Amino acid sequence: MGKSAYSTSKIYSWENHTKRLISIINEFLFLDQKIIIALETGHSSESYLAGGDKLLEKMATYFPDNYKLKIILPEIGTKHWLDSKLKNIELTILPHTIFDNNPNPTWVFFAYLARIWHAYWRLRKIKKIDLIYSSTNVLPDIAPAFLFKLTHPKIPWIARVHHLITSPTKRPGRLTVNLVSYLMQTVSNFMIRNKSTLTLALNNRLVKTLTYLKFPKNKLRVLGAGIDFPKINEAKSFKGKSFDGIFVGRIHPSKGIYDLIEMWKIVINQKPDAKAIIVGEGAKEEKSKLLSQIKKATLANNLKLAGYLPENKLYSTLKSSRVFLFTDHEAGWGLAIGEAMAAGLPVIGYDLDIFGDVYKQGFLTVPLADTQKFADQILNLLNDHKSYTKLSKLALRQAKQLSWQHTSRQFQNIVTKNTR
Repeated sequence: MGKSAYSTSKIYSWENHTKRLISIINEFLFLDQKIIIALETGHSSESYLAGGDKLLEKMATYFPDNYKLKIILPEIGTKHWLDSKLKNIELTILPHTIFDNNPNPTWVFFAYLARIWHAYWRLRKIKKIDLIYSSTNVLPDIAPAFLFKLTHPKIPWIARVHHLITSPTKRPGRLTVNLVSYLMQTVSNFMIRNKSTLTLALNNRLVKTLTYLKFPKNKLRVLGAGIDFPKINEAKSFKGKSFDGIFVGRIHPSKGIYDLIEMWKIVINQKPDAKAIIVGEGAKEEKSKLLSQIKKATLANNLKLAGYLPENKLYSTLKSSRVFLFTDHEAGWGLAIGEAMAAGLPVIGYDLDIFGDVYKQGFLTVPLADTQKFADQILNLLNDHKSYTKLSKLALRQAKQLSWQHTSRQFQNIVTKNTR
């Protein structure tokens, strides 16, 4: 009897009352907790991070406490999340395969197939899901969500589309690689169009293109990216080091990296000491080819390959440069453009949809692949201080309008509307 009475009295102790009260409070506070499952499986190398893979992390910085973010990703993509030190996230790491961390297109393809399989089964094991978010429109981010929706039609799926690659015959690079990429994009488009609850496009022109491709117009929204303007603006330039031009992006033909060689040959004919820096990583064979062509063009002293740079060093390098060279042949938002503008750099780029849509000022454009006109514009800015200063001020004014906080708030509104 004594032991029984003691056990019963313990149930009604102040300690247990307190624990129960805390439990009730927590349960009340998180009744509206949002469990977001994010697919971020498209990483091809741990040595660099594509612009599209940065978006969710930057938005998550401003998520409210009731957002629980569970990210499904390969081990090679975890570093930026671990470095972010965000509290309300949980990483689900996919099994390592022999195909991981090799940017060779063939290995990337097989890595994608393995990730689709593993990501789908990880999704199946998660007990509570309020919303699925595909970070990019590459197939391993799309296929698992599509397959899951076949058996869980009521769970909302938001798919991101960054940009659409052009016809395989028009896109720079190897035809076979371009063909496979285009076919995977076609499959992704079919899956998104038929099963996503909402599709987020990075710009207005892309919405029009997706509408033309029969995406339901009522399921399309524009949601761009952002930049950390104060952090970039406060960065310091390197002492005694400067570059006349800077390129930031993946080492890939679609980024126009070989165009850089042609245009810089023209630039040094008039300015022999002009120097440009290429910031970014890519497949080993692509880097070797680029270095070989730079050497063949006798530009080794004028065109430097810096590889991947961490954020702080990148911002200082931008601050130590004069003109931003956006040679991409395709783009969805151009995160690197916004960061360059925040550093006060005028931008020269090919005449893509993002100029005039995402960016309204602070840039000059030339016809696609016209390296002669591109070089002419570089020289005009380097030689005309008045024009350079005017465009630099416009670039800064444009950059001040870009904010991760604003983008995050827009995303949160979208989540709220689709998880009621």
